[in-house]
Amino acid sequence: MRRVAVALSTLLLSLAFVLPFTGMANAASWRWCSSASEGTWQPGFGRWFIQNDAWNGSHGPQTICANSFHQWAANSKQPRGNTAVMTFPNSQRNFGPAANLPMAPFSKFRAINSRFSITVPHGSGLKYNAAYDVWYGKGWDTTSEVMMWVYTVGVDMGGSSYLGKAHIFGQTFNVYRYDGSPPEFVFRLDHNETHGTAHLQAATQWLVNRHYMKASEGLTAVPFGFEIRSTGGVFKTFRVNSLDIYTARK
Repeated sequence: MRRVAVALSTLLLSLAFVLPFTGMANAASWRWCSSASEGTWQPGFGRWFIQNDAWNGSHGPQTICANSFHQWAANSKQPRGNTAVMTFPNSQRNFGPAANLPMAPFSKFRAINSRFSITVPHGSGLKYNAAYDVWYGKGWDTTSEVMMWVYTVGVDMGGSSYLGKAHIFGQTFNVYRYDGSPPEFVFRLDHNETHGTAHLQAATQWLVNRHYMKASEGLTAVPFGFEIRSTGGVFKTFRVNSLDIYTARK
């Protein structure tokens, strides 16, 4: 929903102000933690970073802790009944200029895939989704945003237009568009999964085939995290047990 800022330098933030964690290990057991709204750790030499991304000015408290970009968790408390995205704790793989690499157009990729395993909270008043948020552009200019929601609780698609069903590697996604600059496309899985493989290249190809996107648009970033709207007014923990994002060229 919101462009994740591209970190160009490592921001090793203090462990001060770390909130108590509910249902997970003490913060001291992690390599890095932050409760700063844009707390960011960059262990991947510019090609990966992790951030708290509590970007909405009305957000509640949230702490993110990580051992690596493959394994992290966020403990979040967001207002009951809220419907707008408050935070997007995530880890992100960068491509092109953000990773000090040449920009590669989408047409040059035969695979943009990811394997994931997550543990999500349950209870009343929850509104969130686990999502990939793939960014395409030209240089530093973003031209398209492609999201894939793999686990969704309490979220409707108000304000979007429905584009149809996409059948991707045996799974069905309902596809929506939010008009804006850039346009945002959402592939919403028709059931929830806590682990599996996300075929992001195939989703983007679905859009290119229908002329919603151009194959010349360059891949710039692939974040994965949780768009959190409401936790029912209590602390809930969102955990990434494992994550890998990988690509292959033609």
